[in-house]
Amino acid sequence: MLNNYSDGPDIKEDQLEHLQAYLNEKEAWALFDQLKENLPWQQGKLNMYGKKVLTPRLECFFSDSNKNYSYSGQALKTHSWTPSLETLKNNLNTKFNLNLNACLANFYRDGKDKVGWHADDEANLGKQPIIASLSLGHTRTFQIKHHKTKKSHNLLLKHGSLLIMKGSFQEDFLHQIPQENQVLGSRINLTFRTIKS
Repeated sequence: MLNNYSDGPDIKEDQLEHLQAYLNEKEAWALFDQLKENLPWQQGKLNMYGKKVLTPRLECFFSDSNKNYSYSGQALKTHSWTPSLETLKNNLNTKFNLNLNACLANFYRDGKDKVGWHADDEANLGKQPIIASLSLGHTRTFQIKHHKTKKSHNLLLKHGSLLIMKGSFQEDFLHQIPQENQVLGSRINLTFRTIKS
């Protein structure tokens, strides 16, 4: 659990939960290798300041039937669940009493790949969405910044760890994975979520 950082934003227990070893080392590496080789990774284009720019990472999107997802003017192609991703989704739903029905997978090829400051607050996620974010591969820095106070905190997302954003987290905070040129290894991030009809 994360609670009330003295040197950062006041993150409450009902907003963020961090399990550092949700998957053990062996199963996490097996899953990383499988997903890296077999998922239909693509590099999309985003609308940024009136221009189309390449997404600084690779992505793919999976969901239950008829659940679509788009952000920053980019509509992602929806794929059917792979057996391993569906098993992960079902386990998360059971363990944490959730109703996750979609997953945005991100592949950070090295430290140059990133995602900028944002909140997962798209309308089709509903009010106070729950995002279960599983990290595989090289450790990357997860930065959190309070909307109003601008106080920030860095959290290391390690191989096999699970971060659950919930409650008013998306309303109160922005988050990002910054560029880290010294990082040579790759990382896969699976962000399970609930897409509303």
